[in-house]
Amino acid sequence: MILIGNPGTGKTFLAKILGWRACQANYRVLFTTAMDMLNHLLASQADQSLVRKLKIYTDPALLLCD
Repeated sequence: MILIGNPGTGKTFLAKILGWRACQANYRVLFTTAMDMLNHLLASQADQSLVRKLKIYTDPALLLCD
């Protein structure tokens, strides 16, 4: 699902509520920002740990990227 809208319209709030409900249903959830995810992945290329870092983002049942 992609939520698009102007700042302050509740996109992050809705994403967090969806994540919370998924947690209640015993799903693994990861909430991150796009910038944090990109920074971690770019840094992992430098130290040859990209595959391990990618697993962090692909393991959860739900990835919420703000």
